[in-house]
Parts: sequence; structure tokens; C-alpha cells
Amino acid sequence: MTAVPPPAAATRLVLVVDDDAQVRALLARWATIAGHTAVVAVDGRDALDSFARHPGIEAVITDVRMPGIDGPQLVAELRATRPDLPVVFISGFTGLDARPDTRFAPRAAFIEKPFSLRQLTETFEQLVGAN
Repeated sequence: MTAVPPPAAATRLVLVVDDDAQVRALLARWATIAGHTAVVAVDGRDALDSFARHPGIEAVITDVRMPGIDGPQLVAELRATRPDLPVVFISGFTGLDARPDTRFAPRAAFIEKPFSLRQLTETFEQLVGAN
């Protein structure tokens, strides 16, 4: 595992959503190493439930393609109540645009799997800022 630089901000509550158990585990570990706390969800429906149970969630990292509610649908629902919620979209499917859907700008980014933990950290910190 690549070393992750220390966090630039205080601990954040981060919703991590991916239907792949290994990716979820990696993202949860990244959050811990980066000084954050992960709320882990196995799919979009689980993420909506987790978001409702944890009103302090400050950012989301979500896979784009998942069964049922996919990443963009999930974020559209979350943004209905929290329009400024920072989101990192991740996906291993080739051919996806490297920019998030414009309806999610400016507080959204896309990184393609596989990505380095440093890339994830830098992207995440750019979105959430040093607040």
C-alpha cells in the first residue's frame, strides 16, 4: 500500500459506496489512514439509508456503476438535500468521461480505477478544502 500523506483538515465523516468488497475495504482503510471516519455502504440503497442515519457525513466517495441505484442517481438524491456535498466518483469502466457530470459541478471529481491512494487523497482534499 502506498503511503498516504497526513490529512490537511480535521477528521471528516466520509460515505464510501462500492459494490466490490475489496474496494470498500481499501477505501475504508484509506479513510482511517488519512484521519477520516468511513461510513461504508454496499450499494446506492444502503448509501441512502446510511446518509439518513449519519447526518454529519461531509463527503462521498462512490462507484459510478452499481446494481440498483448507481453513483450518479445516488448523488442526485443526496444533493437534493445537500447541494454542496463534495463527491468523488470512481469507476473501472473505460470510456467514461474523466470529468463528472456537469450537474454535479463544481464539488465533484472523477478518478479511474485503478488509482493510487495519493491520487485519491489529492482529489479528495481539493474537493473538501482545508476547512
